[in-house]
Amino acid sequence: MVFSDRCSPSQIIGPKRFTRESNFTPSSSPITTTTSVMDTTTLQNLFKRPHAPHVFAPIGNASYFRDLGKVEFDITFTPGQHFTGHGIFDRFKTLWGGWVVEGVASEGTGADEPQAKVYFGGDTGYRTVPSSSDEGPETLPVCPAFKEIGERWGGFHFAMIPIGGYSPRGSLSTVHCAPRDSVALFKDIKARRALGMHWGTWILTSEPVLEPPELLATECAKVGIKEGRFGVCGIGETLEFDVGAKDEA
Repeated sequence: MVFSDRCSPSQIIGPKRFTRESNFTPSSSPITTTTSVMDTTTLQNLFKRPHAPHVFAPIGNASYFRDLGKVEFDITFTPGQHFTGHGIFDRFKTLWGGWVVEGVASEGTGADEPQAKVYFGGDTGYRTVPSSSDEGPETLPVCPAFKEIGERWGGFHFAMIPIGGYSPRGSLSTVHCAPRDSVALFKDIKARRALGMHWGTWILTSEPVLEPPELLATECAKVGIKEGRFGVCGIGETLEFDVGAKDEA
């Protein structure tokens, strides 16, 4: 997540936000634990609060958090397909990936009651498309990590999957999912339901800023994913999902 006005190490220069979160500021947020805040300005503001949140980050980010005056927390997380770095001189010095969050049965909860399993895909690609104008054949190799994630956890009740920032495909397919990739990833991880993210906030790439949700609906229809299982929500909108609900393919 990035809550600052600019998607940049500096809030003076860099791509400026196209849309805004609804009534959110780091000083007023109820966040107490987070795993996916990505920008320094937001973290600095969160750490100024009387009750600062715990922040979990991949291995290799310790020096970054020491510079912020905080201690790093490491947790196990899942692989993704993207380059890494906080600046131009530290590419591929840290890990990059997504997160799996599993509910834990509390006292008084029956052992047979379902516990939520959630997948956060973060910022990731799915395959490498060699042409900027052609999505490529079905035989193109894909990142195997997502099927492995689906097999290891046996599927997820809910997933957050990137759907934007994909054009031109020849240069961005390795790091960002187009909706066609997002749908394939959804199937690989065996998600029951998902929301598309990583779109509509900044104009960073050449596809129309509101195109990703439209293509997502088209790609879901192509493979028979029923309406409502994988879509998007409005900024500030709250959606609820029933962990025990059974969804058909």
